[in-house]
Amino acid sequence: MHDRKLDGFAQWLLVLPPDHGASRKPLLAGKTTHCTCSVRQTQLLIGRFTWGKQTTLEFMHVRFCLGHFLLFLIKKMWDEFDALEQYTRKNSLEIHGIPENLYTDPESVVLKVASAINVAIKPEEIEISHKLQRAKKGCRPIIAKFCSHKTKAKLYKERTKLRNVKVSDIFESYASAIEAREGIFINENLTSYRRHIVDKASQMKKTQIFTSVWTLDGRIFVKCSPDDRPIRILSEEDLEDFR
Repeated sequence: MHDRKLDGFAQWLLVLPPDHGASRKPLLAGKTTHCTCSVRQTQLLIGRFTWGKQTTLEFMHVRFCLGHFLLFLIKKMWDEFDALEQYTRKNSLEIHGIPENLYTDPESVVLKVASAINVAIKPEEIEISHKLQRAKKGCRPIIAKFCSHKTKAKLYKERTKLRNVKVSDIFESYASAIEAREGIFINENLTSYRRHIVDKASQMKKTQIFTSVWTLDGRIFVKCSPDDRPIRILSEEDLEDFR
């Protein structure tokens, strides 16, 4: 998700040359108080730096701090970009598990699924609906963007009722003998980064690290046991704390 050129440059700034290994200890210990990614501290550090008259250790110190600062800016930029992208998806849901040969109009599927779990939705409450292109296996999901967040939230809240709903309950012509194993389910429409985190957390659920994984308005939550309080996951690194 990060810009590889900027990320690579920042990592280069953090690397000390082999011939200055003796300087590594003081550089990484007492002399790294400025490497806290603070804008003001970095400005003060550069302001005190006399270009052309610096010692090797002073030069490496500035380079090291600039590397930390650049990494901080890159992460901050992508976090803000991801949050903005997720905000544009706040009224959208994905419906998975409906064979494509059973319908021609995605909107009719949205209405049928909503009706199957007793959620009243009118056609005029759906802004747009269509099939998503991504499908590694099985049928392509349907994405529906609703005119209001209230309508989206109403349908998403009742999604667990789909555990008791089969495709043949919605489409009578569909033979129950070939019922899809995965069933029907509704997901929020997440950014690729957040979807990657959810996929990783779901894999950890299979190994019993988590008992549940879910999202709410684009925020990712997990539980380690049914009685635990929900834990919000902000990044992929947060998952490493549970391994």
